[in-house]
Amino acid sequence: MKRTVRRSASLRQSPRRGSTLIFAFVALLIVSMLGASLIRTVTLSRQQLQRETLRTQAVLLADSGAARAIARRKASPDYTGETWSVPTEQLTAGRTASVLITVAPDADHPEQTLIAATSEYPQGSPTAIRITKRMTITTQPTSAK
Repeated sequence: MKRTVRRSASLRQSPRRGSTLIFAFVALLIVSMLGASLIRTVTLSRQQLQRETLRTQAVLLADSGAARAIARRKASPDYTGETWSVPTEQLTAGRTASVLITVAPDADHPEQTLIAATSEYPQGSPTAIRITKRMTITTQPTSAK
């Protein structure tokens, strides 16, 4: 008589159990790497957006400083500039800003005045954005009386 030895299904799949565990581990590792990459991308995008927001505010402050210089110069021909401190209440994110305004006659063209407005936002921060707007305006010659 022949004797047939039957092996149970669990004994036949026993060597494959280890390969399934390795496959699951590799799949988990790939998913973790994709998640970490996604988090890094989101973080970098957020930092870039914050930096662009600061830059936009600094550009607007420099434009406002130049407009302020023109208005002050029209009101007083002796105006040579100032450091304009913009209070927190007038800006977003609870930060302060400063705009250095200089007004000087053009040495080469006496009928022209040079205006420079340099904004710093946020003021005093190591990551502050500094933007300078320069412009030339033609001044009215004073008539002799």
